Amino acid sequence: MKIISLSYWNEEEGWGFDRIDFFDLTLLVGASGVGKSQIIRAILDLKKIATEKTITGIKWNVLFELGTGETCTWSGQTN
Repeated sequence: MKIISLSYWNEEEGWGFDRIDFFDLTLLVGASGVGKSQIIRAILDLKKIATEKTITGIKWNVLFELGTGETCTWSGQTN
C-alpha cells in the first residue's frame, strides 16, 4: 500500500494540515519546527485508529494505492 495524499486535523491539540501529496519518493525537508514530525505523528495516529485504538478529536482523509494499482479513499472523524 502506498499513501498518495493525506489531510489531517487534530481538534484536541489544535493542529493539522491540508492535503499533502506524496510521490514515489517523498522527502520531508525543512527547518526545525515546520511540521515534519507532525506529519509522521499523524500517520502513526491513523495507524492506531486503523488497529481499533481510540484517539479522540481526529479528522482525516487518506488517498492510497493498493498493490494492485487500485486507489481507495479512507476518510473519517473520531469524537
